[in-house]
Amino acid sequence: FGGQCDQNSPRLAGTPLRILSDWDGEETVVLEPGDMLYLPPAIGHYGVAEDDCITLSVGFRAPTIDDGGQLRWNEGSRFAYHELDGETALFVDGEQYLLKGDARPLAPLLCAGSRIDMTQLADFARDQALLGLLCTLYNQGSVYFE
Repeated sequence: FGGQCDQNSPRLAGTPLRILSDWDGEETVVLEPGDMLYLPPAIGHYGVAEDDCITLSVGFRAPTIDDGGQLRWNEGSRFAYHELDGETALFVDGEQYLLKGDARPLAPLLCAGSRIDMTQLADFARDQALLGLLCTLYNQGSVYFE
């Protein structure tokens, strides 16, 4: 691990993961059973399992619509909706979310295609409840920013 990286660091194309295309580590650490290594944000790292084990790399990002990124479906996610009397049921990855009133048009927008229209989405992001739904979809991995 080692070396600072940021949004301007060169990345591999063609993957939703943030993998650096050119990076050399500065330090090597071998963890023993039960060990955990915490690396703060913006520190480059590369992990290799030497035996049977589980390795996790968890990144916490909080992009916004104003960042200019494109919100899109996770390739493994499923989106659908059904119009009911006075509400719309949005189905995402086996979960159901009921949308009412002005929130109803969000369902067809999210289901229209894998790349979500950011201009139309910006209108919904002003509503705190719908912003919470979008955050839930992001946090559970159903959508991501590219």
